[in-house]
Amino acid sequence: LTRRTLLATLKYPVAYSNFPQRSSKEEPRKCYYDSENDIMEWAFKIFPEDRELLKSVEQDVPKYRTFDASLIELADDISYAVHDIEDIIGRGIVDKDHFKKAIKKSFTPIRLTPIPTTS
Repeated sequence: LTRRTLLATLKYPVAYSNFPQRSSKEEPRKCYYDSENDIMEWAFKIFPEDRELLKSVEQDVPKYRTFDASLIELADDISYAVHDIEDIIGRGIVDKDHFKKAIKKSFTPIRLTPIPTTS
């Protein structure tokens, strides 16, 4: 659990030294500090075949993240979107009933069929 939790909260699994040198005035890199290498190597020990892949960088940004970190990122995006919807309705920018109708119209109802049980 501890390793998975660390990897889940680590959005950018690439060390600072994996990036080319840049001027100090540029934006900070999306990475972890080299002083944290021991902790990160311990965390990645359960994923030896993925470790090199997770070190990949594309256009100065880490190319991959762990599955857990991806789920957290999606959950974060969803919560921000819901909060934005609450704001636009709460501030009266969009009428609540109009919004509900628009949402209902956008989704097609699905019919769920029960899974047959075998006895």
